[in-house]
Formats: sequence, C-alpha cells, structure tokens
Amino acid sequence: MRIPLPILFLYAVGIALGALAGLNYAVMSALGLERFDFLRLGVEANLPSWYSTVQLFVVALVFGLIGWRDAVWRSPRTWPAAFPGLFFLLLSLDEGAQVHERLGWLVEAQTGLGSSLLTGAWLFIAVPLYAVLMLVSARALWPYFRGRKRVLALGAAGCVLFIVSAAGFEALGNLTDPANESARRVLGVFEEVGEMVAA
Repeated sequence: MRIPLPILFLYAVGIALGALAGLNYAVMSALGLERFDFLRLGVEANLPSWYSTVQLFVVALVFGLIGWRDAVWRSPRTWPAAFPGLFFLLLSLDEGAQVHERLGWLVEAQTGLGSSLLTGAWLFIAVPLYAVLMLVSARALWPYFRGRKRVLALGAAGCVLFIVSAAGFEALGNLTDPANESARRVLGVFEEVGEMVAA
C-alpha cells in the first residue's frame, strides 16, 4: 500500500523542522551567536510548536467529522464516536497553550511534587490521564479499524511512538546531569520530532 501524499508531506515537514533546529544550533554555536528561538524545538510560540498544534488540530478535525457523522445525541451508545476527535483537540490545545506544563506548575507550587525534577510535576499527572484518554479513544476507534491489520499496526506504532516521545524522552531528561545541556537538547529533538511523526 502506498503512503498517501498528504501523509508523506506531514512526515517531511516534521523531519525538516527537526533538521532546521539542528542546523540552527550547529551554525549559531559555531558563530558564537544565540540560536533563533523561532526554529528551536521545545520552545513555545514558534514555528515547530505552531506546526505541531495545527497538525494535531487537523487530526482532530478528521476524527471530528467522523464523530459528527456517526454520533447521535439521542443515542448514548454512539457517543464514543466523538471521543477521538475531542482527544486530539485536547492534544492540540495542550500543544498550543502548554496545558500540561501549566498543570504541572500548579501542582508543584501547591504540593512540591516534582520540584526535584527538571520536568516538574506534569509527568505524574498528565501522562496517566492522557494514557487513559488514549485507551478510551482507541476503544472508540476499534469498530472502524477492526479487521484492517495494516491500519491497526500503523495506529499502534503511532501511539507507542507518541508515548515514547512525549513522556519517555522527557523522563530521560531527568536522568541526565543538570550540567549536560547537550544531552537534554538531543533528547528534546527526539521528543518533538517523534511527536510530530507519530501524529
């Protein structure tokens, strides 16, 4: 089965943004200048974060149209059809508005949880919550994907890559030496590019 051109385009843009971020770092470091924030991965309100936000919104829109078609207000058993679109809309809002980071800051300020970690407290709250929402979305999509082995395999691979990228690489940053900024930058590139490719 050939990969559709729009999907190849999304892959190419995600990888290109990772390459641009690496080039930005290499060139500006060689020149002894500050990197352009507009191209940095892991920085908010710039090209990679805007692209990731829009990409997740497009996925939400596709699933939302399916939900609009199949979910009937007076038939609660059809409501799960709307859930995948809402889940990806939440991911898009999170990417654009730093929802999980803000939640982590709030919890850390109130309880001190995660204060010893570079990532803060969000890993303890957002990862379990999003994992549950992802499982519920997968269950809602099962009737559409049942019997389609290739689609199921690609969907499972995308979910695993998203989890590893969003939570795994972020968690690994807590194990690096605080003085080793280069290691955290490399992990950050894998995290952000992995999320874009997974989406």
